[in-house]
Amino acid sequence: MLSEEARQSIRYAFFLRHYASFESYLKLMCERFAKDRALPLRLSDISADNFLNKANKYLSRVVNCEPLDKHPLWNDVLSYSFIRNAIVHNDGRVLDQNKIPQYVVRQFRQPSAGVSLRPNGTIMLKRRFCYRAVSRMAQFLLDVYGRQKEGKLKGR
Repeated sequence: MLSEEARQSIRYAFFLRHYASFESYLKLMCERFAKDRALPLRLSDISADNFLNKANKYLSRVVNCEPLDKHPLWNDVLSYSFIRNAIVHNDGRVLDQNKIPQYVVRQFRQPSAGVSLRPNGTIMLKRRFCYRAVSRMAQFLLDVYGRQKEGKLKGR
């Protein structure tokens, strides 16, 4: 039987791998739109405080698509970004619990989310979190790509 620490390490690795793929596909989507529409700006030309906001700004302002932040799963993917950063940069710990965004706090408080925060600030992932996160990230990408390919531009 695996110890709890080993299970957490495996869940962290599983989640991180899928989150990396999620960002990679979102980046690829932006690059395809730039190429297909011969746009003068690329995703790399845009600045923002994090990758998701950068992609949102690019798709909504440059590609002229529906903003990502209007998608019902937007707060979930923002939460996954926060959790990813805590795992990668702080070994799964939240250093200042007073600076946790509300959308992340809601996930920590929702038992069905499968993620919690220990009193020492360590993020604990349950198996259900990994499955849920992968499913929601995939649904987000499918929805966003489908909407953009259907030509649902702003104002139409």
